[in-house]
Order: sequence, then structure tokens, then C-alpha cells
Amino acid sequence: MLLSCFISLGMPENYLYNKLKNISPIDFKMDVKTVVSNGVSAKRMKFKFKREYTFRNLTDIKQIFLNSQCGDYIKQNSIKVFEKLALVESKIHGIDIEKVHFHELGAVDTLLDIAGFFVGMDYFKIDKVFYGTIHIGKGFFNSTHGIMPVPAYATLEFLKDKKVKGISIEFENITPTAVALMTTAGEQQDFPEMKVINVGYSSGFINFGKYPNLLRMTIGEKDKTVDNLLNDIICIAEFQVDDMSSELIGYFYEKAFENGAIDLYITPIFMKKNRPGNLITILFKEEDMEKIIDIIFKETSTLGFRLRKERRILLSRDEKTINTKYGKIKIKESYFGDKIYIKPDFESLKIIAKKLNLPLKELYEMVIKEIKK
Repeated sequence: MLLSCFISLGMPENYLYNKLKNISPIDFKMDVKTVVSNGVSAKRMKFKFKREYTFRNLTDIKQIFLNSQCGDYIKQNSIKVFEKLALVESKIHGIDIEKVHFHELGAVDTLLDIAGFFVGMDYFKIDKVFYGTIHIGKGFFNSTHGIMPVPAYATLEFLKDKKVKGISIEFENITPTAVALMTTAGEQQDFPEMKVINVGYSSGFINFGKYPNLLRMTIGEKDKTVDNLLNDIICIAEFQVDDMSSELIGYFYEKAFENGAIDLYITPIFMKKNRPGNLITILFKEEDMEKIIDIIFKETSTLGFRLRKERRILLSRDEKTINTKYGKIKIKESYFGDKIYIKPDFESLKIIAKKLNLPLKELYEMVIKEIKK
């Protein structure tokens, strides 16, 4: 239904087909129709194949993408989703990730669904995806492992720490593939403030009666000249230690960022009995809580920590690469009202400073001067 929404929004069918043709290991056709579901005109699409194709494992799927000509953005993000699907399946079945046999997940239409989603993202140049409360059905469904409850085990794994609501539909109305795409590419929050550009509708094949089997996708644009403040909720973990060496603290610092920390800072403090110590504060997203908790107890001497959630307000920002007379440099743009603040990326400057044998401070000032022109 996601791909049908992109078509409803205006992505040409032949554009999607030609992109996916470079990826699919077998020939296929796209059957796209306009239907009316509960009084709403919507697109409905189905892939048709002349024969079956079975993937052995995750490596097979990765190789298909790596051998394709679909572009790095589509390759990298599609592989990322499949890796998450494989990780969840390996956890559920208690096997190594490379031994996961994808069954339904490995069907070619699933591969095209995932790749096609990022084709649409790339076509419309979508920077961010937001989704609201996820509605889940009930009952049971047939699978290769027998009769399974709704929602599927894999679906629930992806829905950890997400807001969900049950509805009285005895059907698997959201699949592991769909929720993997949403949680990988998107962020759960209420409808964001934006200028609505376009709205697309797609329909599924099952009639739910009074419940419309519809998906609505809205494309919007953030107004950079008005109020560009963003806000979200972050988690903050704090604890103090007085028995860790600076080497161990430095190593923990690195591991925390590897496991999802947004920021981490260390404050020198005095503790009981006049002992010098450190207050360690970690900022992270809620979806990374399990990893952060694990790394705190594995890599530090603390016996516990304080945890709270806080609202964070940010300036809207973009990252881009520009050409200067010194070379290509990444810059960060932030917006507040009608003002634009520009800051060169430190790592880009460092590389060029070494290459041109220039003082970093001098290069920074020259780049800022050129940008302002």
C-alpha cells in the first residue's frame, strides 16, 4: 500500500517499474488500478510474477541490491531494513542472523516493497517521515510456522516503545515489513507543523466493512521563513562514579556513541568523604534505551542510574555539500525565523586544512567569508 500511495501522489508507474526492474531477480508486472474504498478514490497495486524465486539468507538479499544499479540511497536503506528484519527473526527463532530463512519476508514482492518505498522517498526528495499511533488488529493468521496470533511476533518486536491501539478487525492489518519500514525510516509523533503539498491514498484488497482499508500519505514542506523550531522527547540517564580510571571513562564515552547516544558530557564533582568523582550524563532516543542500559552496566562501575524524559527544542537544520575554491565542504544550515545560520563541518575543514597545509583557524575564517559572499 505504501507504493500505491506514492503512485497516488504522482510518481509515474513506469518510473517505479524501471527502478525495480534493476533490482528484481525475476521478471514481474505491476497491476495498478484506481478503486473506490468507503467512498474514497485510491490506488491499488499488486506485483505479478511468472515464477517463484527463493532467497537462502540475508547474504543473498544483500548481494541482489549490491549488484543492482538502483543507486546508493535505495541500496543502503533497503539493506538496512532487511538487516533489521533478519535481526528480529533471529531473536524470535533463537538462531544466528545468517541462518535466518526469510520465508514470506524473502519473497520477491517483499524485496520490491522495501526497495520501492525508498524509490518513492528518493523520487519526492523526502527528508523526514513521521507516523502517528499504530493501529493493530486481532485474531490469528496462517504462516509457514503454523497458526500465529495477530499482530505477528516480528511486528510486536518492532513496535516496542511505540504507541499502538487495538481495533476490532480480525486481520493482520500491519505486517512486519511495513512496520520495519516505518520504524527504520520514520519517527513516531503527532502530525507535524508543515505546509501540505499533496495527499495520496491507497487501498488494500480486504473489505473491513465500516473500517476503510486505506492508507493516507501526506507530503508537506517545512516553512523555513516562519517558525522553524523542532521539538521532540529525549531520555536522559545520569549517574556518578568515583572509582573509574580516565581510560575506562574514555572507552565508555566511545561505546555510548556507538550504541545510540545523542550527546554525553562528564562533569567533575565532589562526592561523599570528599572524593573527587564524575557525573556522567547521557542523552539518547527512547528506542535506544535497551542498548544504553546495557552499555552502562557493562562498561561502568555504577550500580544504578537516574532516568528521565525531557522535551527538547531545536532549530530546524539541513546539511549539504558546497563547492568552494578550497574544495568541497559540508555545511550545516539552521533556521530561525527569516535568519539562516551557516556553520562549516569540522571534519571537512580538517581534511582540507591537512591537504592544503593551512592553519585550521585560518581556513575556517576564509570559508566563512566565502560563504557569506
